[in-house]
Amino acid sequence: MTGLSRSFVSEEEGGTAAPLRLTAPPAAVLLGKVLSNLVLLGVVSAFVVPLFLALMSFEIAGVPLFLAVLLFGGIGLGAASTFVAAIVAKTAAKGALFAVLATPLLLPPLVAAVTGTRIAATDPALSAGADVIRLLVAYDGVMLTAAFLLFDAVWRE
Repeated sequence: MTGLSRSFVSEEEGGTAAPLRLTAPPAAVLLGKVLSNLVLLGVVSAFVVPLFLALMSFEIAGVPLFLAVLLFGGIGLGAASTFVAAIVAKTAAKGALFAVLATPLLLPPLVAAVTGTRIAATDPALSAGADVIRLLVAYDGVMLTAAFLLFDAVWRE
């Protein structure tokens, strides 16, 4: 999560935020940052998840559900983290403020992902975790929509 919070901080510290504001539309900037954070989360997950499963001897009964939880949980985490990073990029206490603002936004997808993982570990049916997947998809939709609607005001101020 510390890497995700740096997505807009590097623009502000490097002095490239002002030229970026002049040349690119806000939606394109947000989309690029969200996609880069999703790639980062994907790379980390591709390394950490198999390592965790092997070291902890953790068996997954429902692999499709587990992969769906990883995918939609990652999208929610990436979208929320990117938007919060845009909010805190211009502040002095970036790390502390990111943690305070991100915690309530990241709690729903984290709790849903833990619940979905627990279900995937015990039940092989994809339908067993349908409610969790619906929750994660709804959260992703709400978070991405809110981020794209509000980002222009955050980016321009």
